[in-house]
Amino acid sequence: MRSRYSAYCHHDKNPQCYSYIVQTYHSKARTLHSEADIADFAKAVRFIGLKIIDDAKLTSNQVHFIASYLAGDKLEMLDEVSDFELEQGRWMYCSGVLTEHPVVRLSRNDPCPCGSGLKFKKCQHCVQ
Repeated sequence: MRSRYSAYCHHDKNPQCYSYIVQTYHSKARTLHSEADIADFAKAVRFIGLKIIDDAKLTSNQVHFIASYLAGDKLEMLDEVSDFELEQGRWMYCSGVLTEHPVVRLSRNDPCPCGSGLKFKKCQHCVQ
């Protein structure tokens, strides 16, 4: 799961990241996600944080995470309980259940949500 997040974060340095993300889908879900769609999404956002949630209610093949990302001046959260299945000795992503969060519009003088301590307009991690 973390490797998928890292691939989204570093897609601009390595175009093979899109192919990697497709390859991490379980074979029964892979045809639902094109490399072009993944690339379009990755290019439109900038991921700034990942938090794995420890949840005793989850099964051994589930992961609950919250990934925060910027889409322009909007802070969004991808809060998902993901289902993985073992396929040929590797855990592969199958699907997930999303929890909606309100989108937060950031102003230039707001603190940057990446935690740098800088204003949003000055943070090199978040300004594209």
